[in-house]
Amino acid sequence: MIASYLHGGEIETGTYELKMNIPEMAEGKQDIILTGSLKAKEKQFTFDTKGAMGNPVLMKGKITKEGIVIWTSGEEHGGLVTFHLTGKLKEQDESIASGKVSIFQNHQRIAGGVWSLSKE
Repeated sequence: MIASYLHGGEIETGTYELKMNIPEMAEGKQDIILTGSLKAKEKQFTFDTKGAMGNPVLMKGKITKEGIVIWTSGEEHGGLVTFHLTGKLKEQDESIASGKVSIFQNHQRIAGGVWSLSKE
């Protein structure tokens, strides 16, 4: 199943679901789920989605020798909020990749959790 999505350590262009479980930011929800369009080019990709407030979010990522790295940043409440998502491509399971997420506000870590990327 995974071979249909990956070609030599790459992710195909398509519609994906990014699921994040961040206990400090859950506000009663179990998971934060973002659906968006992923555009892949060689070892790099972008994930175009909408944030919790409906604002556009563009995540940029790349696949390194060690695995996959996704990150994005934006302004929120007058301070810089940066999301760092790091993890690995998966060979089995329903998700394409998974890993850990850390959220920084004004360069200080404020929350953390886990993420997974699945083909929709």
